Amino acid sequence: QFRGITEIETAANSTYNSLQISLRTTTWHRLSSQFSYTLGHAIDEMSGPRNNRLADNYNRRFDRGNADFDYRHLFSAYVLYDVPQLGKALPVLTKGWQLNAFITADSGTPFTVGADRDVSNTRNRGDRVDQVGDPFQGVTQLETVNGRYVNGVRWFNTSAFKLPAAGTYGTLGRNTLYGPGFAAVDFSIFKNFRIQERYSIQLRAEIFNIFDRLNLGGPNGSISGDGLIFGTRHGGDAPGIGYGEPRNVQFVLKFLF
Repeated sequence: QFRGITEIETAANSTYNSLQISLRTTTWHRLSSQFSYTLGHAIDEMSGPRNNRLADNYNRRFDRGNADFDYRHLFSAYVLYDVPQLGKALPVLTKGWQLNAFITADSGTPFTVGADRDVSNTRNRGDRVDQVGDPFQGVTQLETVNGRYVNGVRWFNTSAFKLPAAGTYGTLGRNTLYGPGFAAVDFSIFKNFRIQERYSIQLRAEIFNIFDRLNLGGPNGSISGDGLIFGTRHGGDAPGIGYGEPRNVQFVLKFLF
C-alpha cells in the first residue's frame, strides 16, 4: 500500500474567447500612442503546469471553470510625446526630451473558496465548499482612511459558505469569485544626448503608479481565513518598488549604441 502516487499528465483542456480592440497613432504631431481593450473569458480544468490537483480524480470536468488568469476586462495604453526643441540656445539641453505615459487596468482574477482540509477523504487537501448565502452581503470590500483605501479588509463573507458533508465534494464551482481589480498610470521623462551618429546617452526619470493607487492582492480563499486581503498585487515581486506598487521613482542612465 502506498501513501500517495505522484502522476504528471498533460490531459487538461482550455478554451479562450475574446473581443480585442486597438487604436494606434504613429508620429502624429510628435505623438505616438496605442489604446487597447480586451473583453475575454478563459476556461480550463487547471491552470498551472505542476503541483495542481483535481478535486475528483475520476471527473476532470468537475474542475472546469474560470481559469486562474481569467481577466474579463483588460485595458492598456501608452502615449509618447517627442518634445520639440525648446529654443535655439544650448541645444544639448533644449532638445532630445521625451514624455511618456503608460496606463494599465484589469478587472481582477478569480479565486476559489476552499475547505482547507480533506473533507472528501481523497487525500486531496483543499476541497471546495457549499455556498449557502450571498458572499458579499454586509461586506463593504474596500474601506477608506483619510481618503485612501486601507489594507486588511474583508473581500467576501465566509459565513456564506459551509463545509460539505464528510466524504463528499463541495458544490461550489472552481474560481467562482473574483478578487480586486488593478489600475496604474506610470509616467517617465527621457533626455537623449547624442554623442555621435551611432552612440547616445539616455537619462530617465520613471515614476511608477504616479497617482499612488492602492492595488490590493488576492483575498485569502480559505473558509477559515475570514476573507481578508493582506498585501498588494505585485508586492511579492519587489515590495514597494516598481510596477503597481505605491508611487515610487527610479532614475536610469543608459548608453545606447
